[in-house]
Amino acid sequence: MKKRLVMLVLAVSMTLGMTACTGKESTKAVVNEENEDKPKKNDEVVVGEEEKEEQEEKTADPGKMPTLGVDDKGYKGFKYLESHKLDTGEAKAIVYVPVSDYVYESNGTVSAEKLGVTVEIELDPYIQWHQEEFTMEENLKEYTESRYKFDEFYTIDHKDAEISEINVISKEAATLTASHLEYDEYNEEYYYIWNFYYLMKTDDDRIFIVEVEVDSLNTTGYTEDLMAELEAYLGIDMGYDEDALLAKIDAYDPSEEGNVYSTGYWIFELPDGWGEDKSYEDSYDEYVYAPEGDAGSSNCIIYITDEYVGEDTGYIREIDDDEVIRVLKEFMPEDIENVKCEVVGETAVGYALKSCFEAEGIRVEMYFIFEGYNTYTIMAMQDDDGTEAFEAAEQIVNTAKTR
Repeated sequence: MKKRLVMLVLAVSMTLGMTACTGKESTKAVVNEENEDKPKKNDEVVVGEEEKEEQEEKTADPGKMPTLGVDDKGYKGFKYLESHKLDTGEAKAIVYVPVSDYVYESNGTVSAEKLGVTVEIELDPYIQWHQEEFTMEENLKEYTESRYKFDEFYTIDHKDAEISEINVISKEAATLTASHLEYDEYNEEYYYIWNFYYLMKTDDDRIFIVEVEVDSLNTTGYTEDLMAELEAYLGIDMGYDEDALLAKIDAYDPSEEGNVYSTGYWIFELPDGWGEDKSYEDSYDEYVYAPEGDAGSSNCIIYITDEYVGEDTGYIREIDDDEVIRVLKEFMPEDIENVKCEVVGETAVGYALKSCFEAEGIRVEMYFIFEGYNTYTIMAMQDDDGTEAFEAAEQIVNTAKTR
């Protein structure tokens, strides 16, 4: 009987036509890439070109530790770092990342992970239009703000998140750090993610963006040694403090967060014990919530969808309420009972209409939300005498945070 709720969602959605349709080059894994291909003996042209490149790359003293921006792949003093060549087609560089079984490369980018530390270095990244007209501080701000890691609507599982102010090292260099906690369901504990961003410009006008991420699920007693070596190569103090991050975990109280969810366009709170049931979400724009996250065996569920309609929906506010209600009733399924429609008006999530009805003994309350170029639907259903789903849907409409 409980699954009738889910079947009703599908039936009503199809009737109202609410289900929307949707009309860096690939990376390669390089395993322990330590040696460049050697030139052929009888190929004089190739030998000449490669020897010239080797001479250019080894301009530094091979006994002196290189730093970012110094193209020397001959240094053997690192324990945890190894050299890799970057080539964008317009610029080249030799950079060092952790020694790893798997290194991922794509044109001017290389990344590697070891001991819970992931390092990615990109040569001459595209950050924004006419980026040469902006300072390193401004470009780093643009770069980090465009990353999904800093979008609260897509990082709802990031707890106790902190982002530093941008640290301007010089006119040609700036850094930013960030950290947050995530929950490991397998070990039933929180762990930290620490991020570091470094944007710098060399004397020969090459630009590097360095991203470092430390994941405490995979760190070991040697992680701090790797980080110290990386700091020496980058030539800056990254500010990584493991003790402070572990203390952050100890001090975190998850009860203060509430049962919060995000659809990518709304952030809202649901009753304790409710969860998302992704097994009933057939597309990226459908969201199903139920007690214990189990819509198939629950007496109540909430179903949310959104659809891009291609035109500004603000016109709905100018139509007479009686006319809106008349049209809404015409589009409701024929096999439902006790239909009531009303204009709710402005809410936290947009201009709302509401329809209440019964179908096969199931009580339903639906909100039709109009905002910008999108329409949203919230369908709350109860298969018993309770009102939990209706109250939760009303709370979403009135209190959800929007972009």
